[in-house]
This record gives sequence, C-alpha cells and structure tokens, in this order.
Amino acid sequence: MLDYIKETLISYKPFLVITAVAFVLDFITGIVKAILNRAIQSEKLKKTIPKAIGYIAIIIIGLSIQFIFNIEYFTKIIIMFIILIEFISIIENISNYVTIPKFLIRFLEEKKKMIDESEVKNDE
Repeated sequence: MLDYIKETLISYKPFLVITAVAFVLDFITGIVKAILNRAIQSEKLKKTIPKAIGYIAIIIIGLSIQFIFNIEYFTKIIIMFIILIEFISIIENISNYVTIPKFLIRFLEEKKKMIDESEVKNDE
C-alpha cells in the first residue's frame, strides 16, 4: 500500500504543488486583507496550521479510499476541490483591491459545485 500511495502522490505532484501554492497565497492574501481592514485576528491565524493538517488528512483518507475500493481519481477530485476552495478564498481576499472578472468567479463556483455534487463511481 505504501508503494501505491507513493506512486499516486508522485503522479499527482503538479496538483499538490498547486494546492500548496494556493494555500500559501490564501494565507498571504488573508493577512493583507486583514491589515487593510485593520482587522487582524489571532484566532484566524491560529486556524492556519489545523487547516493544513486537515487538508493533508483529507488527502490521506482519499488515497486510502481510492486504494481500498479501487476508485480511480478519487484523491485527484479531492485535491481539485481543495484547490477550488483556496482559489475562491483568494479571490474573496483580494476583491476589495483587485477587479476580478465575473466569469472567473462563476467558473470557480460552478466547478466547485460540480465536483461537490458529483458521484464518484467505483471502477469495478
């Protein structure tokens, strides 16, 4: 199973890199937003590490389910959902000082909804 997890994570490396970059950008843009709004809250900052650990846990759970039930791309769908959540959060953070194309917001929201509502089918 460990070889399977290793190989799967290597094949998902581009998605994992995007996830990490999006997570860091969300953190940075959140701090900038808080500074601009003069609303820095240590409670929100404290949630950053548990959020990262939670994402890692969700990905590991996804990998386990993908392996146990032989559901191809299960983990990739979870990772894509996390990326969309982070992208949407970044847009919310910067929307007060950057003009965001409405089509981009709609696209991200539609993809998030599509992934959230889709059924993953077992390959058996």
